[in-house]
Amino acid sequence: MRVAVSTLAFGQPSLHAVLRPEETDVWMVSIHTTGPPSYLPSKNLRTAVALFVKLGADVVVAHGNHVLGKVTWEGRTLVAWGLGNLTFHCDCTKEDESVVLELQLTADGVREAAVRPVRAGLNGPARPAPDPEAIYDLLEAIGSDPLQRAGPRAVVLPPGERQVIRPPRTSLLRPYVPNP
Repeated sequence: MRVAVSTLAFGQPSLHAVLRPEETDVWMVSIHTTGPPSYLPSKNLRTAVALFVKLGADVVVAHGNHVLGKVTWEGRTLVAWGLGNLTFHCDCTKEDESVVLELQLTADGVREAAVRPVRAGLNGPARPAPDPEAIYDLLEAIGSDPLQRAGPRAVVLPPGERQVIRPPRTSLLRPYVPNP
């Protein structure tokens, strides 16, 4: 299997990043973003992702602002809109929520995509997140496609496999019941 990775940094356009390399089975695009931390993708990022999806990228991964973003299927393209603060052990940010993106690839593209929550950043090297369910909840709240949760790992379900029933989370809060 032949995998090609193209990179694009905003402010530094590169023509090779917008063309699928010839004789490639899987095309992955890495986009370095800049700007203030936000769970929501910027207009520039949305535009770039739409272009790479249209051009046939199998995977598009955005990183750079140190904040988690949603993980979605755009047609047959898997898009990770932000991986969090995985590799930085610096004083540049206080963010420590991150995910490792796990991909099973075939010559036809992505067979399976999963996320594995980790803690990283100022407090040392990356390590498993103490409460992966909280990260899954956050990912779904900001618009990720449904996740099939399995402890420290969750599969991002493609459109044809979205009837997953999750067991309810236990809560110390009781539901609000209005007075009759």
